[in-house]
Amino acid sequence: MAIPTRVRDAVVDAYYPRALGVPDAARARAQAAYGIASAIAAALVAAGVFGHLGERHWIVQVLGIGALCCWLFAAGLFAVAVSAPFYEARPTQPSAEAFVYAALDAAAEERDAVDWWQGWARTIAALAAAVTVAALIAALIRQPDETKRATVVLKANASAAVRGACGTGTQTLAGQVDPSALEKEFVTVELDPGACGSAKSVAVPRSQIRAVTFGSGSG
Repeated sequence: MAIPTRVRDAVVDAYYPRALGVPDAARARAQAAYGIASAIAAALVAAGVFGHLGERHWIVQVLGIGALCCWLFAAGLFAVAVSAPFYEARPTQPSAEAFVYAALDAAAEERDAVDWWQGWARTIAALAAAVTVAALIAALIRQPDETKRATVVLKANASAAVRGACGTGTQTLAGQVDPSALEKEFVTVELDPGACGSAKSVAVPRSQIRAVTFGSGSG
């Protein structure tokens, strides 16, 4: 069945503007993806599991920094795709038909260039997403250690309790202490090797503690 002339003309009139606008559509997709990648990178910097990154386990630190770098790299590639140069068809053509073909070829080449950069950007973004998920899982598994290096000075009447735990009498204990534990009835001290005989930790009643001095470093 023959296609009516008005239908053919409508299809032609709709097709060619769309074919020539393909590069702009590709740039719009790259612009939207750039905004998403940039927003994710900014969110990773501002908050999330990467807050206080210096206090996290080294695995979380490596994955967190890796995820941030990947998102920034992906955002940069999307920006390059958006700024890809315009492919211009030579205005001097032997005929109108030749100019039409040249314009369509230039639009296709421009679209291919934009999509080439987008392809790499999407690959890096997929890698960034995978590393981000790995960092989140690692952050949940590797919770930061809240203990700090401390010296606990006991009252004189605490010597008997320490002697029972350590096999010797002392009024000073060195090790790791959770600062929040000072609000509890008993304070657990993760002892330094040899600080209290063979004992690895000791729970001291808060009422028998004279002073606690925190130093640098954490367990």
